[in-house]
Amino acid sequence: MSQFRPPFDQGGGQIVAIIGAIAVSVGQNVY
Repeated sequence: MSQFRPPFDQGGGQIVAIIGAIAVSVGQNVY
C-alpha cells in the first residue's frame, strides 16, 4: 500500500494541498 500512497514526503503534497485549498476557496466563492 506504500506504493499507492501519494508522494507527500517528496514535497509534492504541498502542491496538492495548495491546489486543493484553491479549489475549495473557488468552490465556496461559486457557491
